[in-house]
Amino acid sequence: MNSTVSCHRLLLVSLCLTLAACGGGGGGSGGGGTTTPAPLDPDAVVDTFAFVSASPYASVLRSCTYAGSDTRACTIGTLPFLGQDFPDPSIDDIMSRVLVSHQWMGTNLRAVLEQLPPDILLMFRSVTAVVIASDIRPAYYTSETGAIYLDADYLWLSPAEEAVVTDEEDFRSGFGDALQFKMPWRYVRNNERLGVNINPDGSRDLDELLPILGFLLYHELAHAMDFMPQSKMAGISDGQTVEQAIVSGPFLSSQWRQGVDPLDPTLIDLAGVSFLGDPATASQRAITPDELVPMFTADGAVQYYAYSTQFEDFATAFETVMMDYHFGYQKDTGITTNTEFSNDGVLSWGVRGRIGEQGTNTRVRAAVQTLYPGDLAAVETFLSTLPAPQEMTPGATWGENLVFGPAPAAVDEGIDKREFDDILNRRPIR
Repeated sequence: MNSTVSCHRLLLVSLCLTLAACGGGGGGSGGGGTTTPAPLDPDAVVDTFAFVSASPYASVLRSCTYAGSDTRACTIGTLPFLGQDFPDPSIDDIMSRVLVSHQWMGTNLRAVLEQLPPDILLMFRSVTAVVIASDIRPAYYTSETGAIYLDADYLWLSPAEEAVVTDEEDFRSGFGDALQFKMPWRYVRNNERLGVNINPDGSRDLDELLPILGFLLYHELAHAMDFMPQSKMAGISDGQTVEQAIVSGPFLSSQWRQGVDPLDPTLIDLAGVSFLGDPATASQRAITPDELVPMFTADGAVQYYAYSTQFEDFATAFETVMMDYHFGYQKDTGITTNTEFSNDGVLSWGVRGRIGEQGTNTRVRAAVQTLYPGDLAAVETFLSTLPAPQEMTPGATWGENLVFGPAPAAVDEGIDKREFDDILNRRPIR
């Protein structure tokens, strides 16, 4: 299946629901899907309100993003893209487009934005709004509204805040169960995977959320920029709906895909099972992890989720570079047996830092050149100096391949009794 077919398939399924199924899950099965996770029905979603009550768009934020089918009729004149009003948006400008179900959600988002790299602010130009609500799961972007929807599980700091966040499971959790393999991934720095510690009193520290929110926002905002780059905004009219403005194209990911090698068609079809809920055929159920190694290693994708759509291919490539460039987190990618817990899967192949490999480096470099609004020369220099990927040990488990070289010193149990939450594995995004 080539990129045109893949895009066409997603458009057929998703334009009625959510055109971009957003970025993959955490260190386990990843995440995908094309259906809207929270029903956009005013009687089925929680109450929300504008975080900044004095915002000129306070009265339309809910009706244009989170109030049922009427959201699709909202015009650009009613709620424009942020970049139409503010080509160089400030944090205040962004917060004026935030819709929340609880005040702390906006407060915590603002605190995060004040500490994240400033290039991320420019990426907000491509959204109409940011919605954070207690019933959103998973996080996603949709072309129906041009907004990003954030799972509040990524933002809570206190037990009282956590208590209002939905405990619903992700609707995609069973996708791929019939297959013999998994292709897990995780972010790692200094032999420790990215996650967040829970303090003894049940709270979380803001500084530990920064790279996690960086991952979430770089991925979702990459989708938004893919569909509505700043350069396209001058050509849209106030009378168009967001969806009309977006589907007129072109997509940045389409431009990018034309310049990179196509991905393996067998893996594209398998990704339909793992991430889009397609039924597995008998031949797909018979495929072993070892059989997938030559297919995946011949391609330049950063992870399995990239095979689900051209949009996820693009967003995962970009997000992977940003996580290494800004936070020093490398992405682990592997192929294992299919076990209930990803750490128990036996590895057939895996590497750390695949963007240092020539083919993958070329691919992600092209994504950054197409998308990045910041200091492109600095990122290109960074990409040109990356070391070669580190190879994992086949036959060991995914969990056993976390530590390269000497194991880090154990933390004294009497000093640090915090619980580690592997949130990227527990809460996939789209």
